[in-house]
Amino acid sequence: MKIFLFSTLLLCSGLIYSQIEEVRMSGLTIKEALQSKMPKMPQYPDTVYYPFYQGVQMIEVDHIGFRDKKVYHLGQSQPRAMSYSDMIPMSFGNEYFFRDTLGSIVKAFNSDLDLISLTKHFRKVPLNFKSKFANFFPYHISQDYIYQGIWAYSGDYLFNFKGHYKVFDNSSGKVPNGFVPFGFNKESVNLMFGLIDSLGSVKIPLEYNEIIPWHENLIVSKNGKWGIINYDLEIIVPLVYDSYRIVQEKSDFYPDRKFDIYFLNTKKEDNYKNQYSIVALYNSSNHSLIKLNGYDEIFDFGRYKDVGEYDNRKIKVKKNGKKGVLNSSFIEIVAPQYEMFNDVGDLIQVNKNGKFGFLNKNYEIEIPLEYDYAQYIDDSTFLVLKNGAFYCINIEEEKKKNDNLKPNWKVQNFNVAIDNYVTIQVGDHIGVLNTLTNRMVLPIRYEKSKQITPMFYEDFRLRNDSIFKQKNLIVREKADIYDEISFSDNKIIVKNENELFGVIDSSFNNIIDFKYDKLERYPRNPEYLIYLKNGKAGIMDFSKKDIIAGKFNEIRIERDRPLFQVQDKDKWGIVNLSGDEVIACQYDSIRFLGHWDRPKENLWIVNRGKKYGVINDQNEIMVPFIYDGISHLHANNLWVMDKDKKRYSVNYR
Repeated sequence: MKIFLFSTLLLCSGLIYSQIEEVRMSGLTIKEALQSKMPKMPQYPDTVYYPFYQGVQMIEVDHIGFRDKKVYHLGQSQPRAMSYSDMIPMSFGNEYFFRDTLGSIVKAFNSDLDLISLTKHFRKVPLNFKSKFANFFPYHISQDYIYQGIWAYSGDYLFNFKGHYKVFDNSSGKVPNGFVPFGFNKESVNLMFGLIDSLGSVKIPLEYNEIIPWHENLIVSKNGKWGIINYDLEIIVPLVYDSYRIVQEKSDFYPDRKFDIYFLNTKKEDNYKNQYSIVALYNSSNHSLIKLNGYDEIFDFGRYKDVGEYDNRKIKVKKNGKKGVLNSSFIEIVAPQYEMFNDVGDLIQVNKNGKFGFLNKNYEIEIPLEYDYAQYIDDSTFLVLKNGAFYCINIEEEKKKNDNLKPNWKVQNFNVAIDNYVTIQVGDHIGVLNTLTNRMVLPIRYEKSKQITPMFYEDFRLRNDSIFKQKNLIVREKADIYDEISFSDNKIIVKNENELFGVIDSSFNNIIDFKYDKLERYPRNPEYLIYLKNGKAGIMDFSKKDIIAGKFNEIRIERDRPLFQVQDKDKWGIVNLSGDEVIACQYDSIRFLGHWDRPKENLWIVNRGKKYGVINDQNEIMVPFIYDGISHLHANNLWVMDKDKKRYSVNYR
C-alpha cells in the first residue's frame, strides 16, 4: 500500500513538474498558461463531411451540437442555478446537403438557398475531404441492419432517429427563432416535419406537425392529433388524441423497462379545471394500447424491488376530484369515488361526501363510512367522531376506552370568528367544526384555499367593525392566520375537489356553482366577488349579477379607492366599480402614483413602449412620455430616469 501511494505521489509530482516546466519554457505565467488552455465559446456550428456512399456524400451543418456546446461552455464557465439548456432554445434540426461525385449539390434540406448557390459555396471543399468528426462514425450501418445504408449518428436524443434525420418543409423560406443557417429569416412559422436517410431520400413524408423518436417507433402529430407510427409508416397508435404524456416511472426489478405513454383528450365539460383527461396508455414493452376511463391523474407508481410486488402493484387514479384504484394491468378495480384515500396499517382510510371509514386491502368496506372523522391508531383501535362525540372503536365497531386520544389534524382559528367555529385540516382537505358541540358545520371534504389576503385584511376589519358588533362576531387582533374558508352572512366560499370555487351556505346548498378558477371577496365591499373563469376576470355579486363583466385577462385592486387596474389584450387601463371605463386599455403598464404627502388626485404612471409618463383620470398627459422610469418623490415632485440612467427630480405642475 505504501509503495502504491509513493508511486502515485511520484507520478503526480512528475506531471506537475512537467507542466510547470512547460510554462517556464513558454515564457508564460501559470495564470496566463491556464487561461490559454481554457475552452472558448463556440462561434459557429461544425460542418461534418461524410464519406461518399453509392455516389453521394452527405454534408451536415451541426446546429444541434452547436447549441449543446454553448450550453456546456456556459455551464462550466458561468455556472448558475437555472440551467442554460432552459434558456438557449433547441434548434429545430441541422442542415443537410448532398453532393455527387462531380461536386454538385443535388439535394438540400432545412436551407432556403438554391442548389446552384450551394454548389458554389461547397466548390472549394475537395471531394476527398473528410471531416475529423466523421472519424467517430466512419462506417455505414451493417447491410444486415433494418435501416440499410444509413448513418447512425445523431447529436441529441430528440433527434436520435436510428440513422434517419429530421427535416422540415421550408417552402415559406423562414425558420423558427434559434435556428440560423445560411440566409434564413429569424421568424417563427408553422413547420411540417419528416425524416430522410443519408442518401437524401425522404423516408417519412414532410407532413407532420411534430416527430419525436420513441424506442423503435415515432411519436407524431398530424392535424393537431397525436399517435405513434413506425419507420415503415405503419400506424401503431391511431392519430386521434389531443395530447400525450410520457410516464416517468421506474422499477428496481425492471431497470430497463421502457417508459410508457399516456394519450389525452380535451375535456368537454366546463365545470372541471383539468384541461385534459387520460384516455389511453401505450405499453412500450409489449406494444399494446390500453383504453382508460378518462382520468385526470394517474399517480406515480413508485419503485418496486421484486417482480411479485411490481406485477401485483395497485395504481391510484383521480377523476373529477375523486380517487380510485387500477391493478397492474390498468383495469379499474375501485371506481373513482373517494375524496381521501390513504394507506394506514393494513387498512385504507377513505372519505366520501364528508364521511370517513376504512377499506381493507381487498378494497372492501371494513368500517362503514358513517363518521364525521375516523383516524387509525393501531390495528385494533380507531378514533372516531359521530353525533358530536369522540370515542374509540375496534375493527368490529365496538366501543373502547378513549384514553384521552386526540385527533391528528390541524386546527386554525378564523380571523373573523363566529362563536366557536374553527378550521379543521386533514391532509389537503378542510372543514369547519363547532368546538362547543363537536359538530361539523362544514364536512371535511373541501380543498384548502385562501380568501382574505394580508394586504387587505386590516382595511376589511376596520371598515366592517360596526357590522361585526351588530352580528356578535369576534374580530381577532392578530392577522397572522388567514381564512381557508370565509363566512359572511351564512355564505361560504369554498374550493371543491376539482379545484374550482363556488359558494354554499352552512346547510351545504349551492349559492354559486363550482365553475370558477378563482373566487374571493372584494375587500372594500364583501358583497362583491372577484372571479376568474376560463381565463377571464370580472366582479359579480352573490346573485351572480356582473358588476364588471368577465372580459379582462386580469383585475388588480386599487387599495385606497374603488377603482381597478384591468388588462385587455396585453394593454392596461382603469375601470370603476360600475364597470365604467375611466382610462381605456391602451398602456403597456399602469400604476397609481400614490404617496402619503401626494395631493389627493387620481394620477397614474403609465408607459408606452419603453417610455414612461403620467396621466390623470381624464387621460390627460401631465408628464410627457420621455422618461425611462418614473417614481414618486414628495408632493408635486417626481423621481425620473432619463436615457443616461441617472435619476433627478422634476415638478409635474
